[in-house]
Amino acid sequence: MSDKPPVTAPVSVFDAQEFERDLAAAPDRSSAPELSFELSVQIDGLIRFLSPAAGSELARVTPSKDWSRELRIVYSSLLNSSETAFALSIAAGDDLDLADELFRKGLIELSSELKNGIVLSNGLMRSAPLRFDEWNAFRHGLLERLTQVDLTPLRVKYSDDLDTVPDALSRVLKDRAVSDDDRADLGEIVPRFVRLLRSLRLIGRALKDDVPLKPMLPVFYSVNSQARDLIRFINNRLARHPDEQTELYGLLDGTSYTMSLELKKAFEQELAGVIDIRPTPAVYAKFETSYELLNDSFRHILAGFARMGEPGIDIADLFPEFKTKLQRSLTLREALWNSLRLVKAAEQDPSETILKDLRGSLEVFLAEPVSFLFFKDQETVERFCEEVLSTNEKKDLVPVLHRFAAYLETLLGQVNMRAVLAAHTFQPDS
Repeated sequence: MSDKPPVTAPVSVFDAQEFERDLAAAPDRSSAPELSFELSVQIDGLIRFLSPAAGSELARVTPSKDWSRELRIVYSSLLNSSETAFALSIAAGDDLDLADELFRKGLIELSSELKNGIVLSNGLMRSAPLRFDEWNAFRHGLLERLTQVDLTPLRVKYSDDLDTVPDALSRVLKDRAVSDDDRADLGEIVPRFVRLLRSLRLIGRALKDDVPLKPMLPVFYSVNSQARDLIRFINNRLARHPDEQTELYGLLDGTSYTMSLELKKAFEQELAGVIDIRPTPAVYAKFETSYELLNDSFRHILAGFARMGEPGIDIADLFPEFKTKLQRSLTLREALWNSLRLVKAAEQDPSETILKDLRGSLEVFLAEPVSFLFFKDQETVERFCEEVLSTNEKKDLVPVLHRFAAYLETLLGQVNMRAVLAAHTFQPDS
């Protein structure tokens, strides 16, 4: 069963058309460079997922735990990686020559190990429930085999094609007004952020397409590992920075703090225990929220670096889809405020005139603005709206309105904290 909500579900804040526009500037997925990058992220994620420390991050270990769910994730990830490796062998076939023998050898060796892992995991799935000693033996063996494969040729061959950055950031990296040391640091940091965004794009594509989401969990592991490695690099750079008053020092210090905070939200809150969650909408909501948190955060950080060379640049100049995101967030915030105002008025005076205005406003809200919420919030809002629209007795309606007002107030505060609205102060009386 797919982990994506049915097509009849309301469209979430993750918008397919918006994602398609984002992909328009990305390399062709069928190209060898993009497939090579995708495969390296998939394998890195698998290795992180199989590592002993992984279980402490996203799964709770109990003596009676059945590890079949983890096994199914590994099995599906192996299938996805094998498919990518096959596509890469076809896409790169015409480009390979005798000088690419290491690339060819590494791809063949990796494909063989993936096939062996698929066969073994498929057999183990028939013997469920899977106890820890069985899972641990399988995990350790597959991890050892995957780490023995030299993936360097796969990563290096097409690395120049992938480490591209937006034009404004490229200009900063070449700006002579920026010191040599700062440009050297940015030359290391900015491409790593680009790789993080490319890795997250794999999650975004899964959210857009009707595919199971849990097999993409190892990709989140890869993103987490890449991001934490980058934080360590930034912290080391800060420790040896000669001047704490420079603009770059402040940016790097803020970047380290922001990344740590957003990673904690995504992995210790949203994705915690997601392996054991069965309802499809709940899985989708957690993946969507984590994706949006990290994707928006990393893009805002890159916009901050771009302002070193062009102080007036806006994030939408780097990532045009933010214009749509901003407009939708502004529309949503206004709609939430209007609904909250009318709900409170109806709670105080549930007259027919005020209730008519409220119900009309809620019908308009359900028609579009509700789709700009995160998927996890849509169901609650719709349930409250339906209850208000269907309840006729005032003595039954007033308690509903009281709970609805409290929820809308909290939701409005959350929407107002969206990063895209940071420069747009909420002025309800304007």
